[in-house]
Amino acid sequence: MSSSVPRQRLTELIEACIVKQEPGAAYPLTQLGQGAYRALRPLVRWSDDWARALADGGLATEAEAPT
Repeated sequence: MSSSVPRQRLTELIEACIVKQEPGAAYPLTQLGQGAYRALRPLVRWSDDWARALADGGLATEAEAPT
């Protein structure tokens, strides 16, 4: 990956007020970024469980899944 890609992503996150740039190359989350983190964290947990189920072969098919 080109070094310009991470820099571009950081610029986009700064412009979207998700992170802020501080001296010393630190990029902490803003209040909006912290809100996004809290909102997305359950989805991250779910995707971790899903990936684990796929890796274990324990994922039920649609016909087997509870409704």
